[in-house]
Amino acid sequence: MRLGWLLWLLAFGVLADVSEAHAQVAAGVDVARDRATWHFDNPSSIDTTELVPHYFEQYYELDNLWFNGSAVYRVGVDWRSFFGVTPVTQATATDYDTFFDPGNVTWVAGTTGEARMHSFRLGQEVRLGTASILQVTGGYRLRIDLADFLEGDRTVTRNGLLISRTVVTTREYTNAQTHEIFVSALAEGASTRRWRLRARGDVAPAAINRLAIQLPDKYPGQTLVYRTANLVTSGHVDVIRGVGRWPIVFRVRGERSWNYGRTKWVTRSGISAGVWMGTAP
Repeated sequence: MRLGWLLWLLAFGVLADVSEAHAQVAAGVDVARDRATWHFDNPSSIDTTELVPHYFEQYYELDNLWFNGSAVYRVGVDWRSFFGVTPVTQATATDYDTFFDPGNVTWVAGTTGEARMHSFRLGQEVRLGTASILQVTGGYRLRIDLADFLEGDRTVTRNGLLISRTVVTTREYTNAQTHEIFVSALAEGASTRRWRLRARGDVAPAAINRLAIQLPDKYPGQTLVYRTANLVTSGHVDVIRGVGRWPIVFRVRGERSWNYGRTKWVTRSGISAGVWMGTAP
C-alpha cells in the first residue's frame, strides 16, 4: 500500500512541476489482457537427501484496467513523463515445482488458485532526434506487479499419477519487477482535418526482471529473490479524432518478451485497447 501511495505522489509531482513549462498532457483508460510466466532452475529436493535437478514456474493472469497519465514538456530538450496504475483484482495464479529424481522419477507439486493482484508502471523518456519521418526517443520504464495468493488447490503427482490433493491456505506474496532501458520510434501517418494516425514501436534489448517471493509460514523473515534478463518489444497504434489541446485518442497496444536462456526466464504477452484524451503521445 505504501508503494502505491508513493507512485501516486510521484506522478502528481511530475504533472504539477511540468504544468509551468506549458506541458502537453494526456490521460486515458486501457483494458488489458495480460499474461506472465516466470521460470527458474535451481537444485532442490522433495523426497531425497541429496539435491536433484529442479525448476519452478509461476503463472499470472494480470488482466485489468489501467488508469494512465502522460505529460510532454521542454526543459532544454523534449521530455515525457508517464505513469499507470490498476485497481486490485482477483484472478488465476499458479505456483508449481518439478523435481527430477534418480530412476527417471518426476515429481510435480504445486498450487492453482487465485490471488489478489495490482500493478504500477512509470517512466521517463527524452527525445533523441529525428530520422526521416521518425521521432526517436529513449528512456527508462518500470513495471511492478504485486500478488497476494489466496486459498489454492495443491496437488502432488509422481510420473503423472496423482499422489495427493489438499487445500492450501499458507501465505505467499510476490513482487515482480521489470526494468527497461528502451529506444522508441514514432511516426505520424496520413491525416485529414479531423483524423490522424500515429504509430510507435519500442524495444528494450536487456530488460532486467526481478521476482521476490515471501513465504512467511514456511520461511519466516526471508525473501527469495530471482533475476533474469530478456528482450522486450512493445508498440501501439493511435487513431486521433480532433485537434487542439484535448483530442480523443483511440489506442491499441501490444507487448511481448523474448528470452535469452532456458534455465531462467520470464515470458510476458499483453494486448490492450483504450481511450485517451490529450496530445501527449
